[in-house]
Amino acid sequence: MNKNDKFLKVEVTAYFPISNLNITQVHDPNNEELSTLHLNGKPISLELLYTYLNKNGESTEVNELQYDSISVGETFVTREEIWEEDPTQKIFDEILEKKKLT
Repeated sequence: MNKNDKFLKVEVTAYFPISNLNITQVHDPNNEELSTLHLNGKPISLELLYTYLNKNGESTEVNELQYDSISVGETFVTREEIWEEDPTQKIFDEILEKKKLT
C-alpha cells in the first residue's frame, strides 16, 4: 500500500421504512462490533455498485471501480430522530402528508 493511494469516499445515509416488516438485528457473540440485519429470519445486506447508464437509461455494472473496504452503520431510528438529524426531512414529510389529505 502506498500512502498516496487515492480513494473515492462515499458516505451513505438512507432511511428504510420498517414498521410493518419483520426486521431484526443479530449480533455476533464472538465479535460485538459485527451485526447483521435479518428480514423474516434471513440475513440481508447492502450492495453498493456503480453502473454505466446508456442513452436508454439501462444500466450495466462497472467492473473496474470496486470499493477497497466499506463501513455502513445500521441502527434503528424513529421519524423524530430523523427529523432531529435532518430537519429538512420533517418539511418533506409535512408536504407529503398535506398532499395525502387533498
